[in-house]
Amino acid sequence: MQISSFRQRLHLVFGFFSVAFLLILIGTTIYFKKKDDLSSVANTLNQMERGLLKDINAQNNFFNQESTRDLFFETGRSPFLDQHNALQQRLNALIIEVGFRADEQGFDMHDKLDSLSKHLKHMRSDFNLATRFFYERGFKDHGLEGNMRSFIHDLEAIPSINREQILSLRRREKDYIMRQEDKYIALLKREADSLERVINQSLRNKQVKLIALEKLERYRYFFGKLVDVNKELGFANRSGIIGEMDQNNEKLLELVGSLIDEAKARESMLFMRFRNLYWVGLCLFVLFALIATAKISKSITKPIQKLSANIQTFVSTGFQEAESPTFHKHRKDEFGALGQNFDLLVAELSQHINHFKEMVDKRTLQLSQQNEALLESKALIQSQNKDILDSIKYAERIQKSLLPNKAKMAEIIPHHFLMFQPKDIVSGDFYWMHQREDYLFLGVGDCTGHGVPGAFMSLLALNSLNEIVERRKITQPRDILLDLNERILKLSQNNLDDSIRDGVDIGICMINKRTNQMFFSGASRPLMFEKDGEIHEIAGDKASIAGHYVNPDYVFDEHVIDLSEINRFFLYTDGLIDQFGGPKGKKFKRSGLQKVLNKEIKSSMMEKGYQLHQSIEFWMQNEDQVDDITILGYDTSKIKWPHTDWSESSALIFNV
Repeated sequence: MQISSFRQRLHLVFGFFSVAFLLILIGTTIYFKKKDDLSSVANTLNQMERGLLKDINAQNNFFNQESTRDLFFETGRSPFLDQHNALQQRLNALIIEVGFRADEQGFDMHDKLDSLSKHLKHMRSDFNLATRFFYERGFKDHGLEGNMRSFIHDLEAIPSINREQILSLRRREKDYIMRQEDKYIALLKREADSLERVINQSLRNKQVKLIALEKLERYRYFFGKLVDVNKELGFANRSGIIGEMDQNNEKLLELVGSLIDEAKARESMLFMRFRNLYWVGLCLFVLFALIATAKISKSITKPIQKLSANIQTFVSTGFQEAESPTFHKHRKDEFGALGQNFDLLVAELSQHINHFKEMVDKRTLQLSQQNEALLESKALIQSQNKDILDSIKYAERIQKSLLPNKAKMAEIIPHHFLMFQPKDIVSGDFYWMHQREDYLFLGVGDCTGHGVPGAFMSLLALNSLNEIVERRKITQPRDILLDLNERILKLSQNNLDDSIRDGVDIGICMINKRTNQMFFSGASRPLMFEKDGEIHEIAGDKASIAGHYVNPDYVFDEHVIDLSEINRFFLYTDGLIDQFGGPKGKKFKRSGLQKVLNKEIKSSMMEKGYQLHQSIEFWMQNEDQVDDITILGYDTSKIKWPHTDWSESSALIFNV
């Protein structure tokens, strides 16, 4: 069959590549199927190995932990026994699964799997036997130890027997139980013989003597049984049943390890075969591709180069002149048709160019008119933006007017610092101070969000706090938070969307001049303080004012602090500790704040405020501020109550 069409040639080459690719795909699929099957065998064996290790660990835990638990000796049950039984069932199931998968792959494992099953059965029988001896040995009031203790207590109840002699016997008994060495058996027998001589010599009542000797003999009998059981178990030198279990466990792990190695070896051999076949096929594929590419390139390159030269001439002359290609006159394939179509294209383009020029001129005029309209819209938007910004700045002045007077704060608390740094023009954070009679109230709060929404919430909170303290005469911080919570929740009831709640995180302190005490309550905000040269913290309740899951009658915890011992405190919002920065772009965190405050612990409040401000500026560097930042630090030992000298002031205020 003669192939004259270039398309037919491409179809032929594409068909070859498709068949080659399909063969590679089939071969790869077969390889990965076999690899997955072998991997499943290896994975199952790995599960078996992990199960064996867990079972061995469960057995060791049983002997180590149940030896001193009364519950096992009373009920005969243990979680380690249940774990052992479950693991044994799982291991038997895995052996069956491995055998099934190995048969599918022609992987002869029957001999090793049979040996594995035999050793696993031996493991169960040895452990069950050891468990029975372990239970028989007992502990304290149970088993052989319990019987020994019962008879020795009976001996102690006989008044004429020397207590020192019995205590010496008990010490030898304890030495043997703890160390299980043969020398302590001989020592105990010697003490028992000595006690027997004492009974014969000291007891004159024949009936009492017979009872005492019988109790001592029974004690010897059960001690002998205890020694026999311990030798059968072999805990001391890993002999006896315990030694057999260790040897059997090592053999089990060795068998499973050899099976895993064999599965990995088969998987590696399969990979080597696949790699060799893959490289041979790839070389043949590349060789044919190079030959086919050379032939196709030769039949394409020449007409494409000629047509490209004609197009460059047509473009360089401003779409006015073009030389007609000659190859289409003697080619009957797609390139011949391409040359003919080029001639038609040149003719059509020349006809439409003038029409396009007219359309471009018309469109240019339309764009000019639209641009003028856009400029007018831009001016209107700029005017509206200015009005909005002016309104926000006016809201800022309102907010500042409701915040505590800085001069008044400096009068009453000369030694304090305040860092108040809103993220936007107005802030969702606020600070509060109110003095009434012998009470001074201080607080720092963080309302939901920041910017205008948070600022409105802060105004509401400030107004509510002043009314609660001044009009309602409430003084205790826990009661202030309770009242504030009720007020904000009532406002939230007007919100139709219950999933949105306007809440406040706030910490409030009340200083009582008469008692020289400070009371603190916090709603999701803590209180830091200096004590013994270190920074400590009192955590507030994990509940926000009007937050989710907080009902109107929620009672906040209240902490009492003796100001004769502690007098330097810090209230702050989470904007500070959540600020990103530093060399790795991480949060400042509470530990960062404590580190700054711990630095030069005896420095003044003004110095601490300066150090903190510098640390935050250095930490943020090129990072944007993520939230409003507020921290208030104050020294209660320097408070100037009304009618005192307020001239001295070392307060430092950062208000950005």
